[in-house]
Amino acid sequence: QVDRVSGVGYDPDRWKKGMNAGLMELRRCITNLAVLDWGGPDHQMRVLSLHPGVSFEDVQEATSFPLAQVDSLGETAGPDAESLRILRDVLDVNNLRASVFPEK
Repeated sequence: QVDRVSGVGYDPDRWKKGMNAGLMELRRCITNLAVLDWGGPDHQMRVLSLHPGVSFEDVQEATSFPLAQVDSLGETAGPDAESLRILRDVLDVNNLRASVFPEK
């Protein structure tokens, strides 16, 4: 079960007539557990990296379909100082993210 579907997927049979396939490129899916893409066999979702403290088994258990994984599955890198500055001082100057992602 997902909270929100924001893409049409890779099955052209499901696309509405006249949809521009060039606008349907899906690159990454970032969740609270991992970073994934659709680079597995036949566009299967593939785990690219795991967030700190999360195992591949945790991600698979939270998903209702089989996942692929890259050969060298590593930990998701955290944001650098400049990325944090942009988040805080440019994109979210009113700190709205705190209502969704409270500080630990």
